[in-house]
Amino acid sequence: MLSAAFTFGLYVVGHFNTDLAHFENVVKSQAAAWLGKALYYILPNLAPFDVKAAVVHGQPVSAAYVS
Repeated sequence: MLSAAFTFGLYVVGHFNTDLAHFENVVKSQAAAWLGKALYYILPNLAPFDVKAAVVHGQPVSAAYVS
């Protein structure tokens, strides 16, 4: 259960990683902004692997994503 929760959490954070880059615009705390920027560089960015928008708009998805 714990590994599933951590995996799901990493998946969610990885897809919203670009939001962490601009976290200082949302919060007033300098420490929270610094923590968001540090997490941006530490956590993986999974957004380039998201092909939902291409599929919805009928754009071709290369075979590299399938295999």
